[in-house]
Amino acid sequence: METQYYDSYGNYLEIPALVLPEGEENPAVDAINAGLAELGAQYDYLKTNEGVSQQCILYPSTTDRYINLVFFEADSSYGNDGYVRSWVYDKKEGTQVTEGEALDLAGTNREELFSGLEQLIAADPEDPRELYKLFDPIALQGFRVKADGKPVFYLAAMVDGRELENG
Repeated sequence: METQYYDSYGNYLEIPALVLPEGEENPAVDAINAGLAELGAQYDYLKTNEGVSQQCILYPSTTDRYINLVFFEADSSYGNDGYVRSWVYDKKEGTQVTEGEALDLAGTNREELFSGLEQLIAADPEDPRELYKLFDPIALQGFRVKADGKPVFYLAAMVDGRELENG
């Protein structure tokens, strides 16, 4: 881990860095590590802000071909469960996998992916809802690639806000 921070206020922050064998260089690894370092710098305030409670953890997973780094920030603000960011490194190609490449691996595009989520939200048997149209209602926050080469996408959607019977 490049960054590990824990305190008695319930804060934690874990951010690793990719390490190449001695003497090897790779621009994709450098780019991923730069993104991770930038992410860590965004959370420097945790180390000096007493009373703040942020849970930020990076979940690494590897397959024979891919290194997946999925960062999750728990957020208990109104209407939000948290945020995801991700980086995927293709060990075979020595490159960072882009969002477009992940969509190609899945045989889909953003519009189809988002349409599927919109249909799922509208068809929820317990609480059918509509997307909140003032902003971009759906966002592709990140992805990882499984051992079979198929991506898993992390989407966020803003749905209509309304008073429920239980408040």
